[in-house]
Amino acid sequence: MRSMIAFVFSPIFLTNGLAQTWSLPVREIPSPTMLDVAMASADSHGFVIYYNPLTVQRVGPLMAAFFMAHEYGHIYLGHLERMTSVQDPLIRLQMNRRVEIEADEYATRVLARSNPAAIDSVVHQLMNNPHPGDTTHLSSKARALHIRSIANKLGRRETKTTSELSGADVPDGMRSTARRMLEHLADESFYSATLDLNDELSNMLAAQQMVHVWNQAIAQLGRFERQYAVEEEDLNSFSRMVIRCKFERGDARVEINFDEEGKIGGLWIRPVND
Repeated sequence: MRSMIAFVFSPIFLTNGLAQTWSLPVREIPSPTMLDVAMASADSHGFVIYYNPLTVQRVGPLMAAFFMAHEYGHIYLGHLERMTSVQDPLIRLQMNRRVEIEADEYATRVLARSNPAAIDSVVHQLMNNPHPGDTTHLSSKARALHIRSIANKLGRRETKTTSELSGADVPDGMRSTARRMLEHLADESFYSATLDLNDELSNMLAAQQMVHVWNQAIAQLGRFERQYAVEEEDLNSFSRMVIRCKFERGDARVEINFDEEGKIGGLWIRPVND
């Protein structure tokens, strides 16, 4: 089945979605006096990541790889734009923790194939160097457990095949996956919304494109309010889960296609006029 994503009736075909090649122009500038390992920012010339070369050398290449991927996550998930657009200090405080979790998830996915040892290293260090956390970050133990959970889930995606799923398990699993994806979109946890995509769609669709698609829906339909029951449609070579949703200015059908391995291979958001 060809993987695709569309809003309403217009297909959107996307390439270079995972951003492992860092296609946006991002400068990396050493800053030996900064306290953090690295920090994402932007100036009049575009995106920039400042890093402390002394700290990078001290933590080693594996930890440094995760921290840099984390900062790229802030850029590629649109966190800088989202944070600067919010004026309410309480909302900014709530967003701070969310974007840090999303950046960890992004780094985990990027490194799961290219450098899994970096994930093992950061989990080990966080577990063995406990920090209670703060208003922005989870405690180091909670952060480590979350990173490990995401990595384990990605590992299961690589190894689990259709033969391991019973016929009764597939529909229930797909219903849960469809609901979970929509919940992530409604919560604006756009990176998390990409975790159940199959490989073909993952290569076309990154979280920043997911932001664009969802914002298109909100612009036309208004604020998301709730989802109704999930219906299953059997379309020969693949299955489709349809979730009827209520938005501020009307209802929509969110159609999520699943391939033969139970992974998401297509997404549509269609307004309902009845």
